[in-house]
Amino acid sequence: MRRRSLIINLVLVVALAVVAGVGYLMLGRSSKAAAASQTTTVTEGDVTATVSASGSAASATNLGVSFGSCSGNLTAIKVAAGQTVTANQVLATVDTSTAQASVNSAQASLDSAQTALDNSISQAKTSLSNAQASANLDLSQAKASVATAQSAYDATPNDQTKSSLTQAQNSLASTKLKGASASAALS
Repeated sequence: MRRRSLIINLVLVVALAVVAGVGYLMLGRSSKAAAASQTTTVTEGDVTATVSASGSAASATNLGVSFGSCSGNLTAIKVAAGQTVTANQVLATVDTSTAQASVNSAQASLDSAQTALDNSISQAKTSLSNAQASANLDLSQAKASVATAQSAYDATPNDQTKSSLTQAQNSLASTKLKGASASAALS
C-alpha cells in the first residue's frame, strides 16, 4: 500500500516536471523570437512606453497528468491549480479497494495452489511408503520360502526338493531385482 502511494507520487512529480520543462521551452522560444524581431538603432533620447490591454490570460498549452498503471476513483486532491509542489509531496489519493480485492483474490489462488501442492506431496509420500512396505514384505516372504525349501532339501535331497529350492532362489532373486528397480525409480 505504501509502495503504491510512493509510485503514484513519483509519477505525479515526474509528470509535473515534464509539464514545467515543456512550458519553459515553449515560453523561452517565443520570447527569443519576439526579442529577435524587435531591433532598432540605438540613439540617445528619452524612452517612454505605455501598454494597455484587457482580456484574460490563458496558458498556451495545457497538459493533462496521467496515472497509467493506477485505476480507481480519486478520494482527495491535495493541491490546488497553480500551487507549487515539491518532490515526494502527495498530490492526490486514490481509492484502493479494487486493487486490494485483486490482491486478496491472488492470495487466495496462491493459498489454494499451495494446499494442492502439499496434498500431492503427502499422497506421493504415502504411495512411496506403501510401495516400500510391500517390497519389504515380498522380500521377507521370498527369504522364508528359500529357507523352507533349503530345509526340505537338506532333510531329503532329491530332485523334487532340489527343484523347489531352485524355484525359491529364483523367486528371491526376482524380488530383490524388483525392489532395486523400484528404489531406483523413486530416487
